[in-house]
Amino acid sequence: MKRLRDALLARLIRAFGWGVRRLSQNAALEVGRGLGELMRRAMPKRVRVASENLAFAFPEWTPLERRALVREHFEHLGMNIVELLLFPQWEDRFATRIEIEGREHLDRAVKSERGIVVFLPHTGNWEMLAPLWTSLHPNPMVIVQRLPNEALDRIVSECRGVTGLELVDRNGGLRKIVAGLKAGRACGLLADQDGGSSGVFVPFFGRMASCEPSPVAVARRLGTPLLLCMTFRQADGSHRVFFDLIPQATDGDDNERDRSTLETLYARLEARIREHPAQWLWIHRRWKTQPASSP
Repeated sequence: MKRLRDALLARLIRAFGWGVRRLSQNAALEVGRGLGELMRRAMPKRVRVASENLAFAFPEWTPLERRALVREHFEHLGMNIVELLLFPQWEDRFATRIEIEGREHLDRAVKSERGIVVFLPHTGNWEMLAPLWTSLHPNPMVIVQRLPNEALDRIVSECRGVTGLELVDRNGGLRKIVAGLKAGRACGLLADQDGGSSGVFVPFFGRMASCEPSPVAVARRLGTPLLLCMTFRQADGSHRVFFDLIPQATDGDDNERDRSTLETLYARLEARIREHPAQWLWIHRRWKTQPASSP
């Protein structure tokens, strides 16, 4: 029964994608906003998580302001889904509507033929970076978490890979990351979610957050640059990508260095999110894991 439901859902999404690809960009984004509103109404638990996260992150805001931001956040999520389904029309719809800031950091690493660890947070439409990367680096790869619905995973993978980006399964992917970095590749990791009990705790929006240490640890061990790559949707529907070279700490033991580097990275990420507060993944329980001493 589950396989049948998964197959029907995948067929429905393929049909939905077929439909939105026949709309103008503005009309497709309006459909995305409507989809986001449906998601908001259908996902009360995620609305509650987003509301709780925003209450911690922006205690100075009124409840009315936070509710408005939750609504806007879901609209962005809906537009993200629609844009993902539009990626097969990448050249016509997106290729010329993306601005890049800080590309010199990436180009410098490419020129030196060094591998690059790229920290990719869930900002803006982070899926946009998958088809974009092949135009930014001669040999990129990205680590992905496969979806449990295999039919749906194929659709998402097809959209992400329209320009030829190599998608590496997160399970067992560390060895491929190391090999790719040693070969001078850019390796992207979506690693800004809760790091669990084995994570490294650093401040993030005024609370301690468990952070996945592998991106900074791998960069330290292999001596590669560490780039923070963020994207945000602009008011006119275009996208802006920011590259930020993260200075890696040199004082202390390995754990202290990784924690210090993570503190710098998350401070810069937080600053960007505050500029675009609706465009980060607030529906994720980011502060679920707390230090043992916390109440």
